[in-house]
Amino acid sequence: MRLLAPLFCLSLFALPSSTALADQKVSTQITMVFTGHNRDQFGIHTVAPTVNPAHCPLPDSGYATDSNQPGYQTYYAAVLLAFAERADIEVVVDDEGCIADRPKLIGINILR
Repeated sequence: MRLLAPLFCLSLFALPSSTALADQKVSTQITMVFTGHNRDQFGIHTVAPTVNPAHCPLPDSGYATDSNQPGYQTYYAAVLLAFAERADIEVVVDDEGCIADRPKLIGINILR
């Protein structure tokens, strides 16, 4: 019984860290789409403050992805549509990676 109490206390410390390291979603609108910078990439700036779960070096510079990422073409089409329609979106941000030193865009959900 004496061994169970310390193990239980240690497990409480492990739970918050695992839930803190999850992909994040932000409901917002796109204010700018940027492309290039001598690479096959694009990114967005949004009305809501940029979340940065991966602690990227440029945390306030929007979200980015590049053509090496799965879903790149799909994200790009969704971003252009959402920007043109001024739609509300949900940005899905990776908790483990950066693209061009910005938080890594891994999904766009267009809301109605």
